[in-house]
Parts: sequence; structure tokens; C-alpha cells
Amino acid sequence: MGQTGTRLLARKKKKPSLFTRLYLLYVLLLLALCLAVFFYVRNSLSLYENAQPDAFMDALLEQLKQGEGEQLEQLCFPDGEGGPFENPEQLRQSLSDTLQTAQLTWKTDTQSYDSARPAYQICADGEPLVSVGLYAESGVTRMGLLTISTWTLESAAPVQSDTAFLQEDGSYTCTVWTSSEYTVLVNGVALTGEQRTGETEPLEQLETVSAYADVPELVCYRVGDLRLSPTVTVLDSQGQQVQTETEDGGTVWAEPVFSASQEGEALVVQVDVLGITETWSKLMTDDLGGARHGVAQVQSYLIPGSSLYNLAGDYASGIDITFVSNHTLDGFSEEKVSNCIQYSQDCFSCDVYFEKNMTLTKDGSARTDVFYSRVYFVLISDETLAEPGWYMADMQAVLE
Repeated sequence: MGQTGTRLLARKKKKPSLFTRLYLLYVLLLLALCLAVFFYVRNSLSLYENAQPDAFMDALLEQLKQGEGEQLEQLCFPDGEGGPFENPEQLRQSLSDTLQTAQLTWKTDTQSYDSARPAYQICADGEPLVSVGLYAESGVTRMGLLTISTWTLESAAPVQSDTAFLQEDGSYTCTVWTSSEYTVLVNGVALTGEQRTGETEPLEQLETVSAYADVPELVCYRVGDLRLSPTVTVLDSQGQQVQTETEDGGTVWAEPVFSASQEGEALVVQVDVLGITETWSKLMTDDLGGARHGVAQVQSYLIPGSSLYNLAGDYASGIDITFVSNHTLDGFSEEKVSNCIQYSQDCFSCDVYFEKNMTLTKDGSARTDVFYSRVYFVLISDETLAEPGWYMADMQAVLE
């Protein structure tokens, strides 16, 4: 065979057959299809993972740290809500500052069971700050199995650890009982007569004298429809903060505290406190003498018809006074008037202490009675009650 024939035979051997070409094309198509499926599946899985609500929360926290929390802040404190005690703009600014400065994390709300509307809590430095609810506004299904959702914020509300003021409708209400002489502030704003309910209660220690004198009483304030648990502060007439107690349901009690003062001492000197109380003490041991055991002497210091006035009359007319042991009155010692408290221009109290020394007629032994009481005096100006002047209106034992 010549060289020409050899070359022709070689060319025939090198030229691929139609089958080979078709087979190679088939393999390439399969490879391309596999690659397309691979990238489609990988892309679908990536989109699915990135479309999980947890991923949305991670992205949301990054936005909040960058100061891009306007939507969340607006959902928490919408314009037009809050009234004079909650300024939405100030509350949003305060929330924004916290979101940008605190260490933010999130956790699933354990009370959330709707996968279509998952709920989370955003925590600041480990403490729950805001509760958020998500909603899938759109979604596509890939591979017939994976639903890829587009999430958005549906709701947001501040989380409050203090539930004392929480009401059933989710709002917060505070009811404050305190002295009519005190100032009440809610979130730093002083309450006025507009927030008074009209309910009043007499102070226990002043209940008796309140019938005859203008004295402080317990008044009630109420502020409701708050979005956050309020801060309640009570100030006395000197601007000093008063201790408060809060009950479940949002009732705050700020019992007034009365202290001795120079004004109280100035009122005490207008009254013969020791003379009046020692006269009362003499009646109790039948040492006055005169008609009906001298009860008229005591009643001249008392308001006609008052509880003390009637008590003195009943004692002088009753059998108990006849059981007093025979004795001689040796006098009074250790006399002291202290703790002078002014409640108003026409009412004061003072603590009176003295010892009444007696000698029993039966065996000559000595006996000492101790008088230690807080005595209340009122200034009567209504002539229909009594002749104008100071009168003893109440007496309460001092417990040491």
C-alpha cells in the first residue's frame, strides 16, 4: 500500500462516528442539566435559609444597632397616643438611644404558636425590651417543598417587667391615694384637680377631729390608658419625696407623715395643755369634787356632743367611777409636752406625759398612774357648736 493509501486510512480512523458525537452531546447535556439542578437546589436552599424569620431577626438587630429603627419605634409609640403623661416623641427617642447603646439579642416568644405570625422578644443587655410580631407578606414555593417567604414587621410593643399597673386590656392605670396637702407626679408631670376622682377618706388619726377642723384627708387621683408602666412620685409640702406602697392592680398609697414643727409649738402655747389633760386625769380617779364628780370642769374643755364630751358624761354618771379606790392625790410629776404637730391653722396635736402620784387610804401604799397620750386640739369658731376657742377633741394612747 502506498503512502497515499496509508494517509486515507489514518483519516478514517481519526474521524469520530455519528454515534460518538451524539453520545458526547448527550453526556454534555446531562452534565449541564446536573449543574443547573445543583445550582438551583443550592440557590433554593440558600434563599430558604435566608428567608427564615430567624434570619430576618438577625438582620433587624443589625439595622437597629445602626439607628435604623424608625419603623419599630413608630409601632411601639404611634403619634397621637399617650396624652400629657406619655410623649410619643420622647419615648421613641429613649427607645432609640437604648437600641443603639445596649447589647441587643433576640429570643423566641414562648407564647407564640402561629408559624405564619411568629413572635420574638428583643432584649437589651439581657432584659426583654420590645416584643415584635412578624408577618409573611409574600412567598414562593420551590422544588415543591420549600416555601420562601418575605417577612415584615407587623407589630411591636415595649415589654414591661413591672405588671403592678397592668390592666386586663393591656394598658396601664395608676390610682393614687395620698394627702390632700401632697403633690403627685406621674412620669414627672404634676397631677391636678382634673385627675382627682372625687373620692376622699379621712386619715385614721384625724378622723375624729376632721368633723370640727379643716385637716388633711386622703384624696384619690387616677391616670389611665398608659402604654407603659408609670413612675409615680409623691412630694410633701416641703418638696420632699414621700414613701409609697403599690398594690397589684395599680393602687399606690402614700400615707402622710406629720412631724413636729415650730408652727405646732406656737399653737401649743395658746392652750393650757397640761391643765386640761390633768383635769381629765383627775376625773378618771374621782379627784375633782363637786356635782356629778366634777364632770362639768372637764366638759368645759370639750366640744358639746363630741365623743370625749359624751365619754366624760357617761363615766361620771356610771358605776365604774364608784369603784375607784379611796386615796389622796399627792400631785403630778415628770410633766412633759412634746412632739407638737400642726395639721392646719385650727388643729394641732402634742404628746403629753405626766405621772399622777397617789397614796391609797386602805394601807397607805403609794400608787403612780402614768398618762401618756397624743392629744388633739381644735379651734372652734362656729358659735352653734361651742363658744369660740380651743377645745380638746381627741386623745390617743402613745404606744412605745
